[in-house]
Amino acid sequence: MSNRTDSDAGGQHETGSHEWTVRRAEIKAKGYDIKAVNPHAKVDVETRTPAELLDLIEQKGKGVDEAIKRLRETLQQQR
Repeated sequence: MSNRTDSDAGGQHETGSHEWTVRRAEIKAKGYDIKAVNPHAKVDVETRTPAELLDLIEQKGKGVDEAIKRLRETLQQQR
C-alpha cells in the first residue's frame, strides 16, 4: 500500500492521508477474492419432487388450455 499519484483516465490524482492503493499483482499474489458477491444472498433450493413438478406443469397446462379456449370463443363472437 502506498500514497502515490495515480494516473486515472488520463488525469492526475494525489492520494490523501485516508486513501490508499494496492497494486493488482499484490492482491493476486495474496490470493484475495475481490468479486462483487453478496455473501448474505439467499440461495433458492428446489425442494419439490419430480412428481410434484410434473403435477404443477400439468396444472399450469390446464390453465393455459382454458385461457386458449376462452380466447377462441371471444374470436368466434367477434365474427
